[in-house]
This record gives sequence, C-alpha cells and structure tokens, in this order.
Amino acid sequence: MVNSREKNLVSMKNTELVQKTLNYFEKKRDDRKRNREDQGKKTEEDLIIEDLVTFFKTENRKERTELIKLSNKYQEMERRMICNINPQEEQKHADWAILTVGNREQPIILSVLLLRARKVFLLHTSGSKNTAELVENCPDLVRRKIDFELHEIDEVDPTKLYQETREIIKQAKIEGKTIVIDPTGGRKSMSAGASAVAFFYRIPMVYLHGYEKQSIIMPFTEYMKVIPNPYDLFGDFDMKLILSMANNYSYSAAIESIETIHRTKDIIGQTVQEFTALKYILEVYELWDRFKHSDSKNQNILSRQLEINYRKIGSLSKDTVNQMEKNIQFLKKIETAWLGSSVMYDEFRIVDLYTMIERRKESKKFEEALALLYRLFEMVATHLLLKKMSLKDPNLTVGEVKEFMVNRDPNFNLGDLITKPGDKLSLFVLNAILVKGFYGDTVVSKFGETYEYLETIKEKRNSSYFGHGTDSVTKEEFIEAFNSVHRFLILMFKDIKLDFDELTTLAKFPKFRSLDTWN
Repeated sequence: MVNSREKNLVSMKNTELVQKTLNYFEKKRDDRKRNREDQGKKTEEDLIIEDLVTFFKTENRKERTELIKLSNKYQEMERRMICNINPQEEQKHADWAILTVGNREQPIILSVLLLRARKVFLLHTSGSKNTAELVENCPDLVRRKIDFELHEIDEVDPTKLYQETREIIKQAKIEGKTIVIDPTGGRKSMSAGASAVAFFYRIPMVYLHGYEKQSIIMPFTEYMKVIPNPYDLFGDFDMKLILSMANNYSYSAAIESIETIHRTKDIIGQTVQEFTALKYILEVYELWDRFKHSDSKNQNILSRQLEINYRKIGSLSKDTVNQMEKNIQFLKKIETAWLGSSVMYDEFRIVDLYTMIERRKESKKFEEALALLYRLFEMVATHLLLKKMSLKDPNLTVGEVKEFMVNRDPNFNLGDLITKPGDKLSLFVLNAILVKGFYGDTVVSKFGETYEYLETIKEKRNSSYFGHGTDSVTKEEFIEAFNSVHRFLILMFKDIKLDFDELTTLAKFPKFRSLDTWN
C-alpha cells in the first residue's frame, strides 16, 4: 500500500516534469519571438508552441478526449523535440534494443528515439504487426538508418516471447553488443515475459514514463526510466542458489556464480559486501575440501581468510556462524601442526581426511569415499607406527623401520614378508610391522582387526572406477567399512589423550543457513 509520503514524492516528481516541459516551451517561444521581430508574422509552429505554453500553464487541463486529440496533433513535433526536452541520462545507450509492440506506434517511436540503439528488435503479435511496420517506416527513424528486425510472438503466451528474447540476447553476446529491453508496449503478458528475461539474464530494462492525466501521457513529458532489477536489489534468488550449491559442497560452482553476478550486474547496498565476503569464505572451503589448507612457507592462510570475512555476512544464521568459528579453531590447529615435510600424518590431518570422507558419504559418492577411506587408514597406520616408535619423520623406508625394530627387539622378524629395504611403507607392510612389533598392545590389536576387515573389501575399491574397474560400491558396503574405521579412531585418539568426536565437530563444514528472505 502506497503511503502519503510516497504519494507526495510522486506528485512532486510529476509537478517537476510538467514544469520542466513548460520551461522548455516558454524558452522556445521567447527565442522564436526575438527572432521573429525581424522576420514578420507568426508561423504555424509559433502558434503551436504558444498553444502548448498555454496548455501546460492551465490548472484544469483538457478532458481525456481532448488530451488524446492533443497527443495526436503534436506527434511529429514531439518526435523532433523529445530528445532535447528529456535527453536520456539514466541509462547508457545500448547497441541493440528489444521492444514489445502494442497498438500505438508513438510510444514505441519515442522509445527508439530516446534509446538511440543502432539495431532494434520489435516483438509484435499478429494484431500489432501493422504498428511495428509503422514504426519501422517512420520517417524520423528511417533518417537515422536504424536496423529493424520484426519478430512475431503470441499475445497471451509469454513463453514464446521469452524464447525469442533469449535468442536475441545470445546473439548479442556472440557479437559483443550491449542490449536493453523496453516492455512499454503491448499486453501485460508480453511485459511479463520481457521482464522475466531482463531480470534473469541481467539485461538493463527501461520503460517510457511520463506525466499521466486521466490515463493519458501528456505529450512532451516522456523520458526513459530505468527499472531496477529486484535480484540486483535484494540478491535473494542468487543467494539461495549459491547457498544451495555450497551446502552440497559444490564450492567451485558457487564461486563461479558469484563471479558471474559481479560481471553482469550492479549489486547495491550491503549485499555487495556480503556477496564478496561469501566468495572469500567459499574459496576457503573449496581449498580445504581439496586438502589444501597449509604450506610450509605461508601458514594460516585459510584460517585468516575465514576469520576476516565470516562476520561480514550479517544475514547468516547463528548456527552457521558458530560452526565457522569452530572451523577457524580447527584450521589454526592443522596449520600450526605442520611437520615441515611433504607428507603429513598428524592427528588433525587424520580428522580432516575423515570429515572429507563424511562429506563424500553425505553426497552419496561411495566409490570416492571408499578410496579415501583406504587412504585414511594408510595415514593412520603411519601415524600409529611413528607414535609407537616415538619418531617424527614419516618418510621412513622399510629397511630403516626393520633396523629400528630389530634394535628395539632382536627377536623381531617379518617372516616371509618380501619387500625391498628401500621401498616406502605400504599399508600391508605397516600392518605387519605393527602387529608383529607391538604384540599385545590394545590399540595395535584393534588396528589389526580393522585392517583385516578392510582387506575383505579391498577388492571392491580396486574394482571400482577409483581403482582398476567399473564396479560400484553399495551404500551398505561403504557404511560398514566406515563405521569400523570410526570405532578404531575413537580408541586410538583416546590412547593419545584426544577426543576424536570433539575434533570432528570442529572440522565439520557448516551448512550455510541464513535469516529472513534467504531461508
């Protein structure tokens, strides 16, 4: 509902519009009068201008029928003068323009004149084809050598208009042309279709506006009004899509969407900061989801980037913000636990890889999740061996470990295990060393049981498309293996005085829920 203040603003705008037009014609009249003193009597145009000055000064203006007659009477003069009275200032001139066409040619002609596009697409129905042809053949437009294309559409079905407009936009992009849409003419369904395309594709939309008297636009008051895109104003629709992608861990797609928005539209108000901050936040999670969260030269990159930006999005829910705060804690742990080696087997990276597997499980990517689960257990085995041997370097060879174990226990023997001393430690060898070297250790014993179970589904991993085949891993098969590894990790972390489930809570990625219109 329009309040009284808004009504007063509209009234003031209209009053200014009429006054501006009156001032133009008064100046025109006075200029012609000065020139006429040396040239004789009044011309027909002098009389028309004086008539217009009188008209705009009159409080009780003509009735509707008289206004229509007046509009028709001054059409040609209006076409010649409109660009001088109300030059197009709000919207930069585009190369191409798309206009919907109704049964009156004058508004369309004025739009074309004000827009100054070199190529104009007229979307008309079978009933308004004649109007489109009148526009195309208008002498004031023919002189400007405007390239017209006429496209017939259905007058009640906006989908045809949508399709036609979309194809024109595609062609404009191919040819590198700027484009604008003007839905002034035609039925409401035509305006709806044109507006839908303009809003969705971020095409500037304008409307021929003027001061109305009894539903008739007063001549010479028309100007092009830019119609703000609701998506630009609020960002609701875009933000919903982006948050949905982020919640499905499709961070690259979400980031690309934000970059597209910045390239194709002007976001106004607080939303600019929020979209920009969200992009930086999603970049953190995109890198983190690929295990790219630290390096030896420049640590704390991601935790710092997340910490700088997460509070800039004031519309995010409290739960989302709380989880990001936990993530910052975890990132700082994992970034400062760097071992200075190209291979990292600390507790926090084990937790990190585990939560990565959880995300793949949630996305129902069971083949990838199973491959990662096997990789996780290799990391766990190396970590467990280093802890039991009280060593820090994970880049040990089989020979070095054998030597260490023999020095520790002269009776240590790998039996028939065939391996070269210079080989890196495989999961198979790690298991053998742990089980034989630390017999009776509760954690190692549980590790051996879990390893034996994983070996039974190893063939599943190898025969999936993440291994050497094309078979798929069922949800049930993966869940059983996953739960088995989870039970072991709880025991192992308890042994080193860390709460595994508490750490996984810190490392869990947030669901981007938001307040108000973004819900």
